[in-house]
Amino acid sequence: MAYWSELPPELLTLIAERLETQFDVLRFRSICRSWRSSFPPKLYLLPKRLPSSKKTKAGCRFSLNQITIATLFLVRLPPATENRSNQTDPSCWLIKISDGKPLNPLTDSGLNANLPKVLDLINCQVIELGHGYVGRYSVHINYRFRGLYRNYIEKVEILRLSPDGDDFMVVGLFSHGVEYLALLKSGENEWTVLENMHGIQDIITFNNKFYAIEQNGRTIIVDQFFSVGFIQHAVGSPTNRKFLVESSGNLLIVEMIFLENSESNAGFRIFKLDEEIRRNLIFYSIDGNVEDRVMYVFDLEKGISIPLENYPVYCNLFWPLPVWLNSSESVVSSSMEATPGTEFANLGICEDVGSSFSSSECLF
Repeated sequence: MAYWSELPPELLTLIAERLETQFDVLRFRSICRSWRSSFPPKLYLLPKRLPSSKKTKAGCRFSLNQITIATLFLVRLPPATENRSNQTDPSCWLIKISDGKPLNPLTDSGLNANLPKVLDLINCQVIELGHGYVGRYSVHINYRFRGLYRNYIEKVEILRLSPDGDDFMVVGLFSHGVEYLALLKSGENEWTVLENMHGIQDIITFNNKFYAIEQNGRTIIVDQFFSVGFIQHAVGSPTNRKFLVESSGNLLIVEMIFLENSESNAGFRIFKLDEEIRRNLIFYSIDGNVEDRVMYVFDLEKGISIPLENYPVYCNLFWPLPVWLNSSESVVSSSMEATPGTEFANLGICEDVGSSFSSSECLF
């Protein structure tokens, strides 16, 4: 049997192509020189050259000016050291990185924690849980006497059509009173706008297609050829907020029910196709000023919302920064002359927040 360092390049390529996250590729490339040279870093570049504007029948002219990526990471102690850690300090921690800045995953407020510059992945595990895209839009409404300009931030979905990521499709939400779905393929110079929609509330990619959910609960499906289909069966109440979520290979509709005379203001129902699912927990925050948002956890089994601070085991996932992750306590190295098998992680945090990571491979 050949040693792992002597595996044929074609076998290494097959293995590497099945790695889904950039951290998995980082670990793969850190094994040895032959593994590193067999597969390039997995860096999906974001679309930069977008059409300047698109005019709808309602007289609004929309532009998608910039797309940024937001990635959710779980940072944890290796299982072998969890039992030896301080029992008052959590063994794992959640962080969101968007536009090069560390954020609270629920409130999107900035973190002022003293994050370490380098994470040694032998002493600390970093798991990429998922990512999403955010678009910065502008809209011009051509009123009779005076035009109106507005800038806003809205979700964007990107579907990669090739393994290297060069061919892609973008779906954006053009919104001003009425929501429009806008689609763009790489290499095209004009958006395709779908105007027969009614209050688009969320979009997602699933099984190489785009899905959108309307306020009335109707689901819209768009494939890579711009063919549009509908699931006419409405889900939930037209007065409730709806989200699309992928979980364990299933596409779920999460309905946020606004409650009167309730401190948390919300309850939840989850639908999978025509089946209603009741299990697990949902973490959320109430809209408002970013710094003043209150975080809650909704128990699907009990059907109640409780302030997140009343669940210490879950609250510690978000704040404060664990002692073992603090730069004064964790392993920090300024040397990048790593030996084979040593892994260093870069979370892509910019220097303007005082927490720049130096690494052999940049995630973004």
